[in-house]
Amino acid sequence: MFSKRTITFYMEKFAAFVVKARWFIIVFVIAVSVLLGFQIPKIKINSDIINSLPANDKNAVLMRQIGEQFGGNRLRMAILDCD
Repeated sequence: MFSKRTITFYMEKFAAFVVKARWFIIVFVIAVSVLLGFQIPKIKINSDIINSLPANDKNAVLMRQIGEQFGGNRLRMAILDCD
């Protein structure tokens, strides 16, 4: 597809750009990190998988029926390691 010479040429150009603009890149990454860090308090985590599924999904319907019939449908996992 590309010759080794072409790839080397572009990689050297890219490396030269990174070295030339290193402070801009560092400041940009820090600024983006700070801006995204301010958004952390707005994160909402919903661990209820069933509510995230469409209402007409057959698996979601089954899980809702199981929850109604048995009073809940919390999933549990047990790992047993034996020699």
